[in-house]
Amino acid sequence: MNESDNLIQIFSHNPLALISCIILGIGLLFTFASRQFILVRVLLGNVSFIKQRILGVIFGIVGALLLLFATGNLNL
Repeated sequence: MNESDNLIQIFSHNPLALISCIILGIGLLFTFASRQFILVRVLLGNVSFIKQRILGVIFGIVGALLLLFATGNLNL
């Protein structure tokens, strides 16, 4: 069993972990991708550079907190 099998097993048993990883990935995309990247332009439309970075940070924080909660490392 390799790492990809482990990830598939984790995500199949815990769909919240998959959703939080997707949100975290979107946050990283918005934070570090340039405005010329087509996926950023499709998802965000015509927003300013600063708003794109702020949305990226918000998505990153929410995704990280959801991932901690989904894996049981954050108890509320």
